[in-house]
Amino acid sequence: PVYCEGFKSKVWASGFDAAFHAILTKIVKPPKKKTNKVNMINFRGSAKDEIIQILGRLGLEPVFVAPFSTVEQLAEMSESAASISICGTLGGYLGNGLEEQYGVPYVKSLQPHGTEGIESWLRELGKATGRERETEAYLEEQRKKIEPELSEIRKKLKGYKVVIGMGPSFAYNYIRIVQELGAEVLWGAAWHFDQQYDHGVVPEAARRISSQEENLPVSVGDQQNFELLNLLNRLRPDLYISRHGGSAVWATKMGITSVMVADEYSAFGYQGLVEFGYRLIDAVTNRSLAKNLAARVKLPYTDWWLKQDSFTFLEKEVV
Repeated sequence: PVYCEGFKSKVWASGFDAAFHAILTKIVKPPKKKTNKVNMINFRGSAKDEIIQILGRLGLEPVFVAPFSTVEQLAEMSESAASISICGTLGGYLGNGLEEQYGVPYVKSLQPHGTEGIESWLRELGKATGRERETEAYLEEQRKKIEPELSEIRKKLKGYKVVIGMGPSFAYNYIRIVQELGAEVLWGAAWHFDQQYDHGVVPEAARRISSQEENLPVSVGDQQNFELLNLLNRLRPDLYISRHGGSAVWATKMGITSVMVADEYSAFGYQGLVEFGYRLIDAVTNRSLAKNLAARVKLPYTDWWLKQDSFTFLEKEVV
């Protein structure tokens, strides 16, 4: 059984924890042996082949959880060498549960997006599995491959201004990714904020932002469309990057070019960063859709609202 809070929950992501709690308590069995397998906690698994190749270089074998796993594979997760996740919000409960109950190390790092992310992710995995040397050799090889192309992408994206609206794990990691690509982030909006993950520590990406970004505004829980369009109207970025199709569409109707990140493996690793960079270049150099929509669509918001601070109603509630 899966316990479902429904609307009692204040955080949408509690559904992840409920599902993984059922798997952890009702399906996972105590280990009979230890293997070289890695529990790869993800959503869609679109980069399965690439992850199989990367972990194969390290002498490891991924098991994709929970999509693409059999019940037998889920039952044997306690035998794995480590657990890693594409998203800290998604994988935190299961990864920490396997570590606490069965001693399977859970990799706590930045998400594997962009150069800094993939290096943090793989280094922590290498440390957990005793494969540091193989990890460093792979990272150095891949870094050299993309550097010339990445340098050209940065030149083309320099000067563009971006607003990001996603769940917290992705929002804070994509702030870093956009900066790696040479563009400027004006604002980062997150659907919620985890004060700590299940292992009792502030998420790595949030800690990185707090220590390295002094003047970057970050907001939480303000991605209803009426709030978001108010914010975008005030900031007028060149580009809005979202992980929600509904908000991306409304930004486009406002005349702001939007990129919707549906696939969790967008910007994954070195080559993924390069491909995402080209996607952003395509978006900012072809604005015809946003321009044409804005010229033909009347927004359902009054001038009065668009001139307000986007936090006006929140401030009144607090007072």
